Amino acid sequence: MPAPSSFVASPGSRVVAFAFDALVVLTVLVLFSVPAAKMDAVLASPAAIAAFAWVYTVLALAFNHGRTFGKTVQHIAVLSSDGQRLELWRSMARATVRFAPLALLEGLWQGQPLRDGLPMLLANVLGAALWLAELTLLFAAPARRTLADRFADSLVVNLPPPQPHRAPAAPMFSADDREFGVPPRLGHDGA
Repeated sequence: MPAPSSFVASPGSRVVAFAFDALVVLTVLVLFSVPAAKMDAVLASPAAIAAFAWVYTVLALAFNHGRTFGKTVQHIAVLSSDGQRLELWRSMARATVRFAPLALLEGLWQGQPLRDGLPMLLANVLGAALWLAELTLLFAAPARRTLADRFADSLVVNLPPPQPHRAPAAPMFSADDREFGVPPRLGHDGA
C-alpha cells in the first residue's frame, strides 16, 4: 500500500493550478471590464478580484468534484480530510481563507496604505502574513495542508490517471460455449 504522502498533490502542481485559475479569473474580469466601465464599476481592485475569485472557487469546488480549471489541468482535486466530496460550506470556508488576504490589500492597491491610518496598515500586514503562512505551510507541512485546508478540513490530492477502456480482443464466448456447461438454447420451445 503506498504511503499517504504519495496521494497528496505536490506544491508545484498546486502553484501551477493556482496560476491557471488566476488566469481564468483575470481573463473573465478583463472581458467584463469594458461593460463595467460604462457603468462606472471598478473590477480591477483587489476586493473585486477577490470577490470574483471567491465565487469562481466556491462554485468550482462544490459543484465540479473539488476541481477548478487549474486543478483539472494539473490532475488534482480538493477533498474533505475523510476522503469525501467537498461540501459547499467547506468550499466557502476554504475560499474565504484563501482570498481574504487579497481583499485586505485594498489600501496598498490604491497607493495609500496609511490613508485610513493604523487599521489599513494592520490589514495590509495581516493580508501579507496570511499569504506567507499559506506558502510556508504548502512547502513545509507534512500533508501540504495550508491554512485554507486546515480551516476547511480539506486535502488536495492527486487524481488517478485515466484508465483506458479495454474491450476483449476476441469474442467472449466460444462458438459452442462448452466451457460454460450446457449450451444456450435458441427460442422458447427449446429448439
